[in-house]
Amino acid sequence: TDVLHGALTDILLIDVLQPLNLKLKEGRDTSLAHAMYVVIPRQLLVEIDDTASLHGKVICRGELLNKLIASHVHQLMVYSIDITATEASRIARPVIDFLISAIKTSVSFGQPLIADTRLLVISRICQYIHQHLQLPGLTADFIGQQYGLSRSSLYRLFEPYGGVAAHIRKKRLTAATRMLLHPRYSRWRIAEIAYYWHLEPATFNRLFITTYGTTPSQARKQRQDIWALDAMEESQVAWLRSL
Repeated sequence: TDVLHGALTDILLIDVLQPLNLKLKEGRDTSLAHAMYVVIPRQLLVEIDDTASLHGKVICRGELLNKLIASHVHQLMVYSIDITATEASRIARPVIDFLISAIKTSVSFGQPLIADTRLLVISRICQYIHQHLQLPGLTADFIGQQYGLSRSSLYRLFEPYGGVAAHIRKKRLTAATRMLLHPRYSRWRIAEIAYYWHLEPATFNRLFITTYGTTPSQARKQRQDIWALDAMEESQVAWLRSL
C-alpha cells in the first residue's frame, strides 16, 4: 500500500478502488483534523483518459486551484442547509462539471502520481466489469482472456476482493438493489430483477440478507424510509456505502 503525506487544507484525489495509507504532515494543529469528502461517480469522469492514475494526486493548499475548489465546496455546504430537493437536483450537475474541470486541470500540473501497475490493472478490470455486468458470460476466464491474464494471476489480483467471481456478484447485487428500490421497476417481480442481473433468485435473496440484514421484499416495502439518515440502522448504513 502506498503512503501519501498530506497537509491541512490540501485537496486529495482518491480512487476508492485502490488502497491508500494517508499520513497527515506534523504540525501544531494535526492532533485533530476534519475531512470533507466529495464523491464523483467514475462514469462521469469519462473525459479523463486514465482515472486510475489520479489516485494520490495532491492539490496543495497554496495553489489557486485549491482555493477555488475549497471555496466553491464550502459555500455549497453553507447554502445546503436551506436547499430544497428541487434546487439540489438543478445545481448538482453544474457543481459536478466544475469539479471535473478542476480535476482535469490538475492533471496537467505534472505532479508525480502514485504509480502501481498492479493497482492500475485492477482499476481497469473493475471498470470493465462495471460496464459489462449484463454480459451473461462475464466470468474470470472471460476477463482473463480479455486482459491476457491467467486464472491464477487474476485471482491474486482480486484476492483482497474475495476473487473475481465474488466481486462480480457484489456489483450485480448492488445493481439489482438499485433497480429493486427504483419506482420505475415497482411492477417487476423480485425474481425478474435477479434474472435481469444474471443472479438466481435464491442467490440474490441470500446475498441481500447477508449484506443488508433484511429481505428484498421487506426492503422494497420500506424504500421510502431506507434513506432516512436520522433513523438509519447499521445494516442500512452498509447498504448506503455499497451503492
